[in-house]
Amino acid sequence: MRGLEIRILDLGCLATVGEELVAGMGNEPFSSPVSAVLIRHPEKGYILYDTGNDEEWRNTYPEAAKKVFPVARFVKITDALRKEGVAPDDINTLVLSHLHFDHTGGLRYFQGTKAAKNVIVSEAELRDALYRVHLPSDGMDGAYSRKLFCGLNGVGFRPISGRMQIAEDVMLFEQQSHTAGVLGMEIELEEKGTMIFTGDTVYTKSSYENLLPPGGDLNTSTKAFRTNIDRLRKEQKEKNATVIFGHDPDQMKEWSGKGWIH
Repeated sequence: MRGLEIRILDLGCLATVGEELVAGMGNEPFSSPVSAVLIRHPEKGYILYDTGNDEEWRNTYPEAAKKVFPVARFVKITDALRKEGVAPDDINTLVLSHLHFDHTGGLRYFQGTKAAKNVIVSEAELRDALYRVHLPSDGMDGAYSRKLFCGLNGVGFRPISGRMQIAEDVMLFEQQSHTAGVLGMEIELEEKGTMIFTGDTVYTKSSYENLLPPGGDLNTSTKAFRTNIDRLRKEQKEKNATVIFGHDPDQMKEWSGKGWIH
């Protein structure tokens, strides 16, 4: 659609080792970027996909996550938006790809806004995450933290399954890989063409191209990963699409530096 623009927001990075993300990468230090996508739509207004980390992460993140994925550089989502002249109240639609800490950490900053009333998330993911954080524990399980998405003032969820067209040229699709439900996003741009955002179902370009399964303890089976890769590759080929991965440092540097993309 004419006038549709997107901006990939740099929200800092996590410090980890390659093996925690992609099997076979070894124990070399790996800077895992954290990002969000801001969409400026001529009819739907501002749409935001993901919210990054929480500035109180030392108090709100699970101990295992803090050990394996500490926040090395933090950019608050509201600061990233402010650089684009956007405030939380300006966001009309808020999407969470899934409910892990580095995607829900900024949800607190949208309390009381119009977008927070109907945060779009995978139904399967919401059910699984709520179950996990309400088991007898401290409200934390794996990469989930109850404090980040439960009991926030004015925050409600709009669960979806399968595919959902949130605008004529912006479509969400549910993936059963990485977690019970990760929402990928497909955008049709006038100049750039189709862009597909995989979310964390595929962390890096090398993982995608070389069929390298996810590493660490926070991922689903290799079979689910490869099934999802096949689906993404088919879509990419059919639409000659650009694919953006969940935590690829080279892509983050390149695309966040492009400014607004048309």
